[in-house]
Amino acid sequence: MLQNRDDLIKDTFCYSLFEEVFFHANLIEIIIKNVEEYTSLVKNDIDIKNLLIWICQCVDQCFISHHDKDDYYTIKNYSSEIESKWINSWKPRIQLLVEKL
Repeated sequence: MLQNRDDLIKDTFCYSLFEEVFFHANLIEIIIKNVEEYTSLVKNDIDIKNLLIWICQCVDQCFISHHDKDDYYTIKNYSSEIESKWINSWKPRIQLLVEKL
């Protein structure tokens, strides 16, 4: 999970979104499911908590940049459905995990 903090590691969600500008829904689902399993075993992991907070901030910034006409960053596979799912499903699930940690 922590390898996502290094956005230069290929095949991670963060690398995909930041470097390849592609939102891989399956990879964010994997992160969430892995952390859900992890939090059932471990409580109070500050590194994972900080990673999740950082991911939320970065993904939010990616959507902001995507919509900014003066910014060159554009999510290649952007759709309102992906953004809506981020806002209404994935991000709230991550925020709940942060609260558990």
